[in-house]
Amino acid sequence: MRSREPSSSMARRLVALAGSIAIAASVFVATPLRVHAAVNSCDTVDITPVAPLTVHVTVSGCGDDVSTDASFSATARLFQGTSLTEFKMWEKAAQNVGTLVDVDVTVPVYGSWRLEVEYWAGAVPVVNPDPITVSVAAGTKVTVTQPFLTFRLNQMSSGAFPASVNWQNSSPNTATAYRLYRSIDGGSFSLLATLPVTATTGAPNAKMAYTTTVAPNHQWQYKVIPVNGAGDGPEQISRNDTAKGYQNQNSSLNYTYRGTWAGASLLNNWGGSTRVSKIAGSNVTFTFTGTVAAIVLSTGPTRGSFKVYTYEGTTWRLWRTISTYSGVNAYRKTLWAIRWPEPGTHAIRVVVVGTAGHPRVDIDGFMTLE
Repeated sequence: MRSREPSSSMARRLVALAGSIAIAASVFVATPLRVHAAVNSCDTVDITPVAPLTVHVTVSGCGDDVSTDASFSATARLFQGTSLTEFKMWEKAAQNVGTLVDVDVTVPVYGSWRLEVEYWAGAVPVVNPDPITVSVAAGTKVTVTQPFLTFRLNQMSSGAFPASVNWQNSSPNTATAYRLYRSIDGGSFSLLATLPVTATTGAPNAKMAYTTTVAPNHQWQYKVIPVNGAGDGPEQISRNDTAKGYQNQNSSLNYTYRGTWAGASLLNNWGGSTRVSKIAGSNVTFTFTGTVAAIVLSTGPTRGSFKVYTYEGTTWRLWRTISTYSGVNAYRKTLWAIRWPEPGTHAIRVVVVGTAGHPRVDIDGFMTLE
């Protein structure tokens, strides 16, 4: 602390409110703060909660030096870290009667923060007290939902299925990162990625999606561990899903075709072939046992639309009408995928619309997670 010559009327003492101050699910864990040599015992530096990662800083006094001397002022500075070389996040200069500083401060991350308050009489600093250090940590470990694997709407490449690992945050959310692990074919989990928290993914109840690919005929399982200032949260582990591919030319037992369909051998299609129909009402029903399925097909300037249904106990449910038209040809595309919360036997039906001018629908097959 730099040495200053305090005047008897302006020398002050800072009494910090020590203890644990809750901020939603976060907690300011404050070590007992130092008391500085001064006269007035009721002067305070108050740090109070406003919202997650936001605090309200108040510097006030009750002595004659504040109430009678309009030249008295204070400057408060908030630094990240505890050393003098750390980054200064915020500075507030105030001159008032009774309350010298009264402001909200947003703290962008958890960690250690230092609050410095310097008092002035006009242009002369009368007291430059030691800094107040407050450690900001999450008082409650973060929880997440069980992750699940599903297929993404994208193009299949090199035999790998486009997929994503998904989970949802708790509310309120104080996570600073997520560690994602993967197990293949029942092996041990290995770290796949450490995902930092952003403004979007750090929001309460935010839905997370990690982009990946899965190869067919292998088992895939994922584990998520949320991390914050309180440590590692409870891990959540996904089902152990087996990725399978049902190319239409190799999976006759899973397919039922009605109407007019023709086979076509095309190098760019999945497995080198596809099934084609241009007739409205022609349909194919695919049946499997599992939780996730996606349709693999082609798009292009001669392609049209189809309707997709699932069998829901006693009736067929229409999900949507999907266009496979595009300006250029593209192959092995997934334009629709579905996930059921529990494993079971499911049926999906694709019905050709017969779009005027470009009615063709090409179906290569289905990808599943079982």
